[in-house]
Amino acid sequence: MAKPIAQRIWYMDEQDKRHEVVVRQGDSRFRIEGGVIRGPDSERPDVTLSVPLHRLLIIEDHATQGGEYVDADGLRRRAKES
Repeated sequence: MAKPIAQRIWYMDEQDKRHEVVVRQGDSRFRIEGGVIRGPDSERPDVTLSVPLHRLLIIEDHATQGGEYVDADGLRRRAKES
């Protein structure tokens, strides 16, 4: 199986507008803590992106063969396991 190069994360903001974030392999700036995914906001420099897990739509791993998709519930399970 190929190693991840990037993941695309789609989420809804407070105004229910859909956004997309690309996370590169080894980018330690993104983390999940307390039910929230945090990282830099590519649209607004010097702003920390803070997205509650219930606002995540999908995470797509761009390295796997055929694509691996994880919904927000799957991500919550992974967060609890770690």
